[in-house]
This record gives sequence, C-alpha cells and structure tokens, in this order.
Amino acid sequence: MTVTPQLASARFHELADAAQYYLDMLYACDADMVDGIFEKDARLCTLDGNDLVYRSVEQYKDVLRGRVSPSSTNAPREDELISIDLSTPTQALLKLKMRINQLVFIDYLTLIRLEKGWRIVAKTYQRISGE
Repeated sequence: MTVTPQLASARFHELADAAQYYLDMLYACDADMVDGIFEKDARLCTLDGNDLVYRSVEQYKDVLRGRVSPSSTNAPREDELISIDLSTPTQALLKLKMRINQLVFIDYLTLIRLEKGWRIVAKTYQRISGE
C-alpha cells in the first residue's frame, strides 16, 4: 500500500486519538477502558531491578484497579505524547510520558491497526522517578 500524505495525516490523527484515550485511561485508572485500546493478548513488560516483569492485559487491569486514580484526587494532569513513529499504515510506535500520583513513567506502545481501529499489542514501560 502506498502511503499518501493524506493517508499518513489521517493515521497520525487516529494515533493521537488513541494516545489520548490511553492517557485518559491512566489518569482515571479505569480498568474498564483497557479493552478499548489493548488487544486481548497484548504483553506488557518492565524492568524491576535486573529482572524483566511481564504482565498480561488481565493482570494490568488488576494493577489499575489497585491504584488511587489521579482524577479522584483532582491532581493536575501531567502527560504528553512525545512521538509517533508510523512505520506502515497499520503499524506504529508511540512514546508517552505521564505522572500517576508520585510516579512518572515513560511508555513505548506498539500498535497495530485492525478493523476495530488501533490496538496496543505490546507495551514496555519504565518508572523514571518517584517511589
């Protein structure tokens, strides 16, 4: 498929919308929103000390359910979409930064565009500050 400027522009807008949905989900710590952006078999990975920690989407929902959401404490939003890498019309990588309470994270999200829209198929993340 040839990527025309119009197609690329449309895809970038779709990805920006997906990123906003993801950031809204994190700000609200809303586990019910997870299925709206994550593919059911997606994998999440982070480094804990020297150990890789993998989570399923279902395990990630439990993490969100266990957090106090920034929205519930009226915390100011601190999140941003740092970059969009659109490698093909159906594959992209997003880099995002967000604060969730005292923790600041950098996330890399690999997305695939399916019939139902952009879906996260892999997430790597790292806490860059906070305890």
